[in-house]
Amino acid sequence: MSIILYLTILIYFCPFQQLCYLWPYCLLSYIFLIYRFRIKLDFCSKWFLKWIFIGFVLFITSSILNFSNINNFFWSCITYGSFFVLFFALLLIDTSKICFKKVFIWFFLLSFAQVFIGYYQMISAYNFSTFNPFKLDMGAGDFFVGTLFVKWNSAILAVKLFMLLFILLFCLINRIKLSNIILVIFALFGCILPSSMTTVVCGVVSIIVYFLPDIKKNILNLKVKKVYLYLIIFLCTFCILNIIIQKDNVQYAENIIISTSKIVEGQYSVRKLIAYKNGFIDLFCENPLNAIWGVGPGNFSSRASALVSGNYLVNQPEYIHVTPAYYAEKYIIPLWQKSVDGSANQPYASWLSVFSEYGILGVSLFMLFFYKFFKTLNFIIKYDNVFYNNICNGIALFSVFLMIIFFFDNWLEMPQVMGPYAVFAVLLIKHCSFLQKSVEIFNDKKT
Repeated sequence: MSIILYLTILIYFCPFQQLCYLWPYCLLSYIFLIYRFRIKLDFCSKWFLKWIFIGFVLFITSSILNFSNINNFFWSCITYGSFFVLFFALLLIDTSKICFKKVFIWFFLLSFAQVFIGYYQMISAYNFSTFNPFKLDMGAGDFFVGTLFVKWNSAILAVKLFMLLFILLFCLINRIKLSNIILVIFALFGCILPSSMTTVVCGVVSIIVYFLPDIKKNILNLKVKKVYLYLIIFLCTFCILNIIIQKDNVQYAENIIISTSKIVEGQYSVRKLIAYKNGFIDLFCENPLNAIWGVGPGNFSSRASALVSGNYLVNQPEYIHVTPAYYAEKYIIPLWQKSVDGSANQPYASWLSVFSEYGILGVSLFMLFFYKFFKTLNFIIKYDNVFYNNICNGIALFSVFLMIIFFFDNWLEMPQVMGPYAVFAVLLIKHCSFLQKSVEIFNDKKT
């Protein structure tokens, strides 16, 4: 099964998004074929399987109550399934003989390769006129795509590399040494050079949010004071590098913030905010029941809804039929413009999609997942070694990062981002079950 995990991570670093969407279903079919339903589940996996089952029931219920077209339903299964089906399939795998460190090293090597490949792509796009990234214009980061290859995948690569950066950050905090400093700096460049200001801002905010609650509680702890000193140095370095390398993009972000502030005065409208108003207010004023279970998958602002709208893709494939839903046509499609760049001008966001298409029940289900997952990670941090401590803290911080960045785009339905996250999440969930048994046995012997 180790080969399956290596292959899964590798697939999510490939440029073929169709393969990334279909792989979870292929993996699930393979698991059922091999195990033939003779699957033994640990305690933690059972809880998350129940969570997936409840989510599946909500998905079907919302589809039936708000059915618009079988095409919308099908593409919702594909896009949302890129995470949930993969998560389900991985929970069924026996990971007892899988070496977590080897899986992480594989992910580490693939991620680090993206930095070098992306840098080469960026300077080659400018005919090697300079090797200095500080002298390139604001559009240079669009070419920083690594093995994803497609030009507009630079933001996806930046989000992927943040998971590596957060894990390495905790390695550095736990042990200050030159090799860790070098690795963090390289990962920093990998997150900054793709020119995605949204991911950079969300990265900084997520670090602050993750560490801020512990400041008052541990203010007298000398070691903790040192940790916060390191974090301040890290954040300052991060921000300064970003301002120097992405000067034009920082200016662009400032203009967006100014434009956003003017919406209160009625002088300017940012389409992202209009989409939130449509999804959180207008949609439910039209039918209050939509607030409970939503308007159905593929019927508002999800990636599935965008794919079937006929306006989202540059070239609409024949196998994706154009069947825009009523609510999408009324509230979302008019806000979408291909010619305008920047996430602030796109009417798409995961939290908006979940709330509008699955209602309060859908959002509550996600909050329950993150709550249980954070408790799982906290248990491992409490009882396991430094390696797992670094991994768990890094994944927990990346989870906070996802919760924040879900406000800006449909990242939940981006398989290249959510795929590696699902792999690490499931491995840690299964490791928690093993650790719980070990702790119980130890306590029994002690008593």
